[in-house]
Amino acid sequence: MQTPDASEYAPYYHRYVSLVPAGQCLALMHEQVGQMEALLSSVTDAQGMHAYAPGKWTLKEVIGHVADAERVFGYRALHLARGDANPLPSYEQDLWSPNGAFNALSVASVLGQWKTARLSNIAVAEGLPEEAHVRSGTVSGNPCTVRALVHMLPGHVAYHIAHMRQHYLA
Repeated sequence: MQTPDASEYAPYYHRYVSLVPAGQCLALMHEQVGQMEALLSSVTDAQGMHAYAPGKWTLKEVIGHVADAERVFGYRALHLARGDANPLPSYEQDLWSPNGAFNALSVASVLGQWKTARLSNIAVAEGLPEEAHVRSGTVSGNPCTVRALVHMLPGHVAYHIAHMRQHYLA
């Protein structure tokens, strides 16, 4: 899948799209399944309750956020790929994460939620006809294409893998 042009998504998302090497989007989506499992498989539930500063999410909440974002970006891509012209709203991550009650779950359970969503998104992305890649619509009040959303998936995970390594698992 071709890398989207910066005009295909809101500027905020460049920090995610830019983390995906050209031509490697789908390969990176596959690789990240193993990366996330390797990174988090030995994390205990007690370690999952760690927040690196007051007011910051716990590690479980970060993983839950990554799972929620995987679902949201994946649905957005599917919505546009299927030709639905209805605008898609934004989502409030600071509301979703605490309401996800991720701290009551095991690290393995929250990671499992992400993995399930990721495998579904891989199947959808790999099954898209090429003409669907450039279909566009409105997401959070901004124009966006399917391929931009698909690139946000591994870019967002890459961003959070680095963040978890730096702040939670150092």
